[in-house]
Amino acid sequence: MISALFLFLSAAILQRTFGSVPVVIWGGGNDIEYPSSSGLNKISTNEFSDIMTKILAEKSPSNVVVFVQESLSLEDFGSKDANENSAYPNLENELSRDIPTKYFPYVDKPLDGLKSLSERGFRISESDAKSMNQSGNSKNLLILKLDESDNVGDRISLLRNHDNLIHNTCSMIKEMDKGAICILTGLRPSWVGPSLLRSSRHLLETTDSAASLPSTAFKVPKFGLFYTKQPPLLENIKDKTQYNVTFVNTDKLSVTADITKLNTTSVETSRIKLLFSFAIQNNSNHWNLDYINLTIPYSSSVPVPMNSTSDISGWFKYSFHTPSTVVFNSSDYKLTFYSMQVELFNDVDRDSFSMALDTVEFFTIPIWSGLFVTSLLITIVLIGLSLIYDIKTMDQFDDPKGKPLTINASD
Repeated sequence: MISALFLFLSAAILQRTFGSVPVVIWGGGNDIEYPSSSGLNKISTNEFSDIMTKILAEKSPSNVVVFVQESLSLEDFGSKDANENSAYPNLENELSRDIPTKYFPYVDKPLDGLKSLSERGFRISESDAKSMNQSGNSKNLLILKLDESDNVGDRISLLRNHDNLIHNTCSMIKEMDKGAICILTGLRPSWVGPSLLRSSRHLLETTDSAASLPSTAFKVPKFGLFYTKQPPLLENIKDKTQYNVTFVNTDKLSVTADITKLNTTSVETSRIKLLFSFAIQNNSNHWNLDYINLTIPYSSSVPVPMNSTSDISGWFKYSFHTPSTVVFNSSDYKLTFYSMQVELFNDVDRDSFSMALDTVEFFTIPIWSGLFVTSLLITIVLIGLSLIYDIKTMDQFDDPKGKPLTINASD
């Protein structure tokens, strides 16, 4: 098991995530269960706090000790000296035993997530291990920060010193409490790999903060984020009246919006309600925006379902984006969104979109431009070749059976 763990940690360096640090958890007794999770996804601070809450919810240990290095990356677990000796020999031996273990390769600010356990009844302290409660009647979370300022050797020696300190401290704590949990993590990554910046995708992943969200965007706390490039257009199909839609406030997925009549000398503003209906497939991490219920109070209190002409769907932790227009139709109304972007279950601490799954049409303007220029160049080349083949020189008019042409030169 330990060989597979460290092999994974060594191989996963190819999937580096900037700003995230690994977390290794071991101990807690044979009756504790660690939840399963994907080893390739980045875990946010809130998600890590929820995971630790689930771990400590039942049969909670009395003592949890957290070893925090100033810097830690996945590369450190695979580091070896000239003699092929590991930087964490004691930790490898400990994890090779038949004890519960759990590792998370990429966690964003795990220390903040652990400190939130104070709301779960844990007494958090940053001191030495001797201050731990030996009676086991109270819950203690001890944070030990491993100093790197006194290091005079290479990093392998520093990590080995930390490994010895971790081993001695955990052994002393487990003499007092056999069900104690030990955790190793860091404040920042020690290795930062090069990253590729994509200007177009970066723009899609970032929006204004909640305090300055435009009137074409709204956020549902703990649920989702929605944005359009310009105000949506509501059109009455019967009388061809058009209205600009401005979002006012949200109540869960029910959005209150103001509509302003266009092409009029006076400003006519009314209020409508839009209810976004999502379908979430079980055990697939996939969602669909099926339809929108339109309610116009001054016309009728009965919601009018409006279906989309295109497929609006996405995966959790990804956002849906399309540069073209999205139209929702009913028998009486048509609602048009321009360059729409939507994400379900957006992080509650962020007001920006995750990585976007673009739905780009096959023949876009750049593609049409490229095809036109290529066709023009091919046409010019073909015309040039045909003109070259049609060139006729004087030797084509000379008759080989006739008398040779002679020209007398005279002074």
